[in-house]
Amino acid sequence: MFERQGDAVRPNAVCTGAANQRRASAAALVAALGMTAVTTCATAAGVGERHVHGEGELTLVREGSQLTATLHTPTFNLIGYEHAPSTDAERATWAQALARLGRQSPVLEPNRKARCALNQVEFEDPFAVVSEHDEHDEAHAELEISYHFTCTRPQQLKAVAVTLFADFPALTRINAIYLDDKQQVGGTLTTARPTLRW
Repeated sequence: MFERQGDAVRPNAVCTGAANQRRASAAALVAALGMTAVTTCATAAGVGERHVHGEGELTLVREGSQLTATLHTPTFNLIGYEHAPSTDAERATWAQALARLGRQSPVLEPNRKARCALNQVEFEDPFAVVSEHDEHDEAHAELEISYHFTCTRPQQLKAVAVTLFADFPALTRINAIYLDDKQQVGGTLTTARPTLRW
């Protein structure tokens, strides 16, 4: 995993398989929120299970004042390929994509009334370690990136807008779901409709 410090992105100590981590995270969130229906809803929406070029998946979970937004997308949607970067040009393209996703400028914008501040960005680099077992998975590389916000007025959190479509035109659709202790709302985000409201 990696985390943002200022404008820099540095490795974190923990790095596990993205699919297993998504399943464990979903199970932990369901348990923490006491919402057994969430698993069914998230699975039905295909969150964390599909690999479709042009599409991504966004899970937004609010616990108290903390909002965690996790985006899953094939690397094709960000850089045009799914193999580990091997040329200087490919490495530069990958670095630029990570810089855009991890920098201070908003990738996700919670509505202003909630007064949410971005605290941390972390992700698992799909190209960091490839074993023989993962060779097939490398052909279908996905990026998982999480944004952690603290909201001083969480009760006013009613929407999150995604600003990625202009920078990554191959990403045309995001299947999104929002969960808190009282509700779960899903929707499809596009260039024309980049905001999930609840």
